[in-house]
Amino acid sequence: MSDYKYISVDGKNEISTLWLSRPSVHNALNNEMIREILSFLRELKHGNPSRILVIRGRGESFCSGADLMELKQSVELDFSANLNFSLQLADLYEEICNCESTTICVLQGASYGGANGIVAASDYAFADTNTIFSFSEVKLGLVPATIMPYVINKLGSNKSLYLMQTGRQFSAGEAKNYGLINEMYSETEREQKLTEFIEKLLEGGPAAQKTIKNMIKKLAPLQIDESIKNFTAEHLAKAKISDEGQEGMAAFFEKRNPAWKK
Repeated sequence: MSDYKYISVDGKNEISTLWLSRPSVHNALNNEMIREILSFLRELKHGNPSRILVIRGRGESFCSGADLMELKQSVELDFSANLNFSLQLADLYEEICNCESTTICVLQGASYGGANGIVAASDYAFADTNTIFSFSEVKLGLVPATIMPYVINKLGSNKSLYLMQTGRQFSAGEAKNYGLINEMYSETEREQKLTEFIEKLLEGGPAAQKTIKNMIKKLAPLQIDESIKNFTAEHLAKAKISDEGQEGMAAFFEKRNPAWKK
């Protein structure tokens, strides 16, 4: 595997673990981290994929979503530059969703914004009981566009609408009820529960499991293809250069209410 700055990878036999490794900023997704994750996933695809890929975050949080410094810079970018970033983000979720390995997200602390795209694009997700979730984009006048197809396929349209339009924080218990995660547990149970689940997966036939995953994707309500990916990326880019998006991001960084919130 390549040398990475913002992620790290370790593996044992049939299991690989991808760590988001920017703990000082709660593993916020910056451009370089996204490129590194994509590079790793593509190496995995063209090499000898592990049966199981575990995705985790170092430190207090799984991932806080967009990197704030890059979000601030995006205010100055035109549609084309924002579209390029949005397409790269869409590529990230697509690669996770189409990964030949069975993917498991392990969450703690916080999973905000784009982090929930990683969760929804993965096959399974487990969270500590204290994990807080939010589709927080709307509070900045932005749209959770590139993650939307994966979230809709996990939660359904009604729950997705409710959580994305309100941007409200919700607990691990609620995330389980909504279908975003599969299980929750205490921090002290985390490693044992993860090991037990992986052992259960390894009891199944690998070819059968791969076929099941591919069939379920094909039979899912929303078929996520190139046109869907481009459609969502364009909407995220448009939101960032819109008057409302510009005002929302400016208000966030100036620590004031946006114009629409009296």
